[in-house]
Order: sequence, then C-alpha cells, then structure tokens
Amino acid sequence: MRGFAVASEPGRWWVDNFPALKHLPSWFPGASFQLAAQHMQADLDKLFDIPYQFVKREIATGRPHPSFLLSYLEEKNGLETPTEEELTPSALTSFILAMSLNPEVQSRAQDEIDALLVAPNSTQGSIPTRLPTFDDRNELPYISAIVKEVWRWNPSMPLGLPHVATENDEYRGYTIEKGSVMWANVWAILHDDEIFPEPFAFRPERYLSGNDKPGLTVAAVFGFGRSICPGMHLAENSVFIAIATILCMLRISKSVDKQGNVLEPAVEYDGFISRSIAIVCTPLH
Repeated sequence: MRGFAVASEPGRWWVDNFPALKHLPSWFPGASFQLAAQHMQADLDKLFDIPYQFVKREIATGRPHPSFLLSYLEEKNGLETPTEEELTPSALTSFILAMSLNPEVQSRAQDEIDALLVAPNSTQGSIPTRLPTFDDRNELPYISAIVKEVWRWNPSMPLGLPHVATENDEYRGYTIEKGSVMWANVWAILHDDEIFPEPFAFRPERYLSGNDKPGLTVAAVFGFGRSICPGMHLAENSVFIAIATILCMLRISKSVDKQGNVLEPAVEYDGFISRSIAIVCTPLH
C-alpha cells in the first residue's frame, strides 16, 4: 500500500507525462522510477506469494487452518488461477480511529449488536451467543451506517484515480479537450456541507435518514462510470463483517503513556493512505 500511495501521487513521475522515458535504464539520471517500480513489484509479489505458499504447505500437511484462501482453493480443487484480489486495511484503520474519537457511536453500535446476539435473560451477562454474520446485516442498520460513514469521513483515496476524457466536453464554462487527464476530488464531494451537514463530524445516523443522494458515498469512493472498482461488493462486505466482529468482541479506546496520560489520536495523510496512532483495543469478554 505504501508503494501504491507513492506510485499514484499526481505529477510525481516524469514518465507519466513522457512515456518514452520508460525505455531508459535504471542507472540513467532521472530514471529512478525504474528502481522504485522494481521494489514495488517485489513487494506485490510477496503480498500474494507468501500467504499463498503458506496455505499450500498447510494443505500438503493435511492440517490446514480455515481461511479465505483455503476455501477459495478448495472451490478451485487446488488449481492456481490468474485471478487475484487485494484488500486494504485503510478503511478499518479509519474505523478504529473513529471509534476512539466517538465513544458514543461505539456504545450505540454495541448496544445494537447485543440486542441481536445476546440471549434474553442470559446467565452469561452481555456475552453474545455467536459472532455476527452477513445474514444479520438487515438487522444491524446502525452498523451498516457506520460502514458508509467510514467510507465518507476519511476516504482511502481522496483523489480517486485519473480519468481521461474520451471526447471534447465543457463543464461550467471550462473546455475539456479530448485526452485530458482529470482527477475527481472525492474528498470534496464527500465533505460538501450542502449534501453532508457537519461533514467533518463522524455521524453514522446521517444515513439512517436516507441522506445519500442516492448512493453517492459508495459511488464516489469506488469510482465512476466504466472504471468503477470491480471489487466494490467484496470490499463492502469485507469491511462490514470486520467492523461488526470487532464491535462484537472489542472495545476501542485511546492509548495512554507510561504516566497514564491519555494520548489523543491523530489522523496523518501520506499520499492516498490515512493512518491513525495511539489507539488500543481491549477484549470485551
């Protein structure tokens, strides 16, 4: 993800504007992008190869642990395919940050989970009888609203990806020539106070009243037109089940230093990726 963030920064690489530079050897002055690309490719290969080979070895021993990849390989009868899916942690990092800053949101979400998963008159207190599943989604509207607010409040890619105009166009008096490269300001769209009042506040309840114009948040986060992210539904479902499970089993709070002083979390931006610091999770049960 660090490599992706660096590679995607607008204007960082001359080769993006002068494609002929791709033929320069890596040792040539100004061709440092060649070495950077080699390092990024090596990291990408490890991202897929290390977990894949680990699961393959576990299968060979006859004692594989349950995992997404194991299920996938079993469905494919162990055959390798060129299809690869990449999930990023940025949305979950934003979620953890939001919960540490908004304990009242976390409490309301956990009350919703307890109402669904804790057995009435349970002798075990507030311990859920099971973990949340995808079938519970309709019964967890506030959790679903949190997922949307995570996408909106701190979008993983605030500038999206570049688009190229396929024909001449005009927008608000500006001429856009065919072939022009355009960047959609996703951050500005999702922080428009006319659409999202108090845009810098983390308020999942805004989605309980149907304020999404319609589906604007998801559309902005996952792209536009023909270039919309093909993994959109996988990402949405993965983040939902991760958030629901975390809220079911953990309470997120601010960290403290050795003297017991609370450390206020900070949001840091580096390229397209946002990070948070000074956050801890403690078991609920």
